Amino acid sequence: DAELDGIAGVLLAARIDGLICTNTTIDRSAIVGARHADEAGGLSGKPLFGKATAVLAAIAKRLGGKIPLIGVGGILSGADAAQKIAAGAIHLSFGSQ
Repeated sequence: DAELDGIAGVLLAARIDGLICTNTTIDRSAIVGARHADEAGGLSGKPLFGKATAVLAAIAKRLGGKIPLIGVGGILSGADAAQKIAAGAIHLSFGSQ
């Protein structure tokens, strides 16, 4: 929470035009036991959806609509897209699967 507070403060002070929220994670807890769980690098796609949407909602609350947010991370259906919009995204980015 403190990190998100700090990030929001910097973003508002810098008056940026928009924010992509989020990209990838190195946390592999969502795929423990999966075939490629031990590979290095950023994890994206469906395993990231919940965490990415939570971060989107948290930063949206802190920014209060002052900066447009682009929701990414695990959007594989219309329902996923609707959840990102409900969390505060005004734009969406769908990755390839």
